[in-house]
Amino acid sequence: SISDFTNGVECVVFPNVFYDNMDLLVDDSLVVLQGRVNTTDTGAKIIVEWIKPIKDYQFEYYITVPEGMANDENFAKLNDIFAENHGNHVVYLFIKDKNQKIKTNASYWMNDSADIIAAVENLFGKGSILKR
Repeated sequence: SISDFTNGVECVVFPNVFYDNMDLLVDDSLVVLQGRVNTTDTGAKIIVEWIKPIKDYQFEYYITVPEGMANDENFAKLNDIFAENHGNHVVYLFIKDKNQKIKTNASYWMNDSADIIAAVENLFGKGSILKR
């Protein structure tokens, strides 16, 4: 099970993930995990897909390009944002017009600047960028 100071949840870790991460699965270990939520009559559980030590975790940016905004002018502006804020955080684009998710190449990855969220939301609207 995992918990923070307010609540906890049971996790299911299958052998392929378990054996690769045994050293992280100890009491009071700070980790980031990703998985699927499995809800049953007895409650919710997380089916763990991967685990990383918190010190090695690097969040990613997810940018949604709203319908009707996937054009050359807006992509040029977005490219400027990428150029001004280049870094090591992976960027994913979700193009609503095409229902398409794209992982950008490393030349479009960004740093963790406070200006990034404001710049993207100024271009595509509030809530168009998420950090995960």
